[in-house]
Amino acid sequence: MTRNRSICIQVGMALVLSQLLLIYMHHSSMRILRVDTEMTVIPMRSGNLSGRNLTRTRVTFTHSSSTVPQRQRVLLHLHIGKNGGTSLDGLGKRLAKETFRQFIGYRHFDWSYIDSLSTKVDVITMLRNPVERAVSHFSSAQLWMKQLQHFRNLTLGDYLHNSNLLLQTRSIWFDGQAGVSWLTGTHTEDWVVGKLNASELSRRQDLYEKNATELCLLAAERLDETLWFGILEDLPKSMALLQHSLRLEETPVLPRGNANPRHATQPRVLSEWESEAIASLEPMDMWLYQYGKRLMQARLDAIQTGTFVPPERPPLPKVWSCVSTSTSLDCKEGPLKGSYWLKRHSSMLIRKNGPK
Repeated sequence: MTRNRSICIQVGMALVLSQLLLIYMHHSSMRILRVDTEMTVIPMRSGNLSGRNLTRTRVTFTHSSSTVPQRQRVLLHLHIGKNGGTSLDGLGKRLAKETFRQFIGYRHFDWSYIDSLSTKVDVITMLRNPVERAVSHFSSAQLWMKQLQHFRNLTLGDYLHNSNLLLQTRSIWFDGQAGVSWLTGTHTEDWVVGKLNASELSRRQDLYEKNATELCLLAAERLDETLWFGILEDLPKSMALLQHSLRLEETPVLPRGNANPRHATQPRVLSEWESEAIASLEPMDMWLYQYGKRLMQARLDAIQTGTFVPPERPPLPKVWSCVSTSTSLDCKEGPLKGSYWLKRHSSMLIRKNGPK
């Protein structure tokens, strides 16, 4: 009887220790790979029982590759407008909880906010074809932009031919809105960065207007620094890469959120002219998108080969097709070739050599 009691005490202590181990791993940098529970028979040398069914727990674990405990790390979502960010916020928050991280998201900011943080963050973001993003922004703006009644009823083709409205609603399509301005910390709009002081606003505008090449290269470097980014047009590969980046047991699924009800059942089909016109307005973002596709494929290849080979960056344009400011648009080539400027204190646009 004494021996049976001793064995029961030992088994009980083993079960308690296994539970304590699980709790410790939950709050440390260790990562649980597998927890197995099995039934085993422990023979008794004395007493009336020939054996007893007892539960044994086997825990397989490893240390995280990071020296920083996961609970101290921060998963930050750089939410680029109209790039599927609302859906990624929900998914990111859930995955942060599963991987014992804090989560920063559910609002817009650019990279200047990340630079202001005193703690290390793992950045995730989503890219989208700049043409498709601009079309999505246009469709959404037609629903909430009530001050321009005529704009709410325009077709996309009519909008692109209306130079006055193009400049009045520049936020929809300006070059940088699909990625470059966010990644370089040079966004200037209040809904993203708040009210900038005059000197900082001037600095950002000057960088945007005179340093397109430098901004593209910086945006590419920042994309290199992300823990993960996806491409909305290729969600299967994007989610597979996210699974690997966060070391998840299963491939996550991006929920659908904030979809435009107007085109949920009738997707908009663009004409060739419309696609080319929008692309010509966004040469920096188009370049970044092409690099993003190369970089994502290189990261996926590294999963298979074990070696990451940095991709070549696409050639930078010798001529930037269109450059815009809040009051002017200058297109040197493409369907919108011409120069346009907006008179101050007036909605009247003067056009020179522009589309009819």
